[in-house]
Amino acid sequence: MIDLSPIGLNRSDAAAYVCLSLSAFDRMVETGQLPPPLHINWSKVWEVRKLDDAFETFRSRTLDE
Repeated sequence: MIDLSPIGLNRSDAAAYVCLSLSAFDRMVETGQLPPPLHINWSKVWEVRKLDDAFETFRSRTLDE
């Protein structure tokens, strides 16, 4: 069976993926706390792998405190 897990998410799905409101997600992208999107044609797509990496950074900081 082929694994068809998404490797990219649109803005609303990316925000939901990291459990943030759209406004919080946008602020964190704007400040560089979360990765910027790829621009594919007229779409903005967030790479799941990069969102996972950013989330792990937050998790590591929380565990170190």
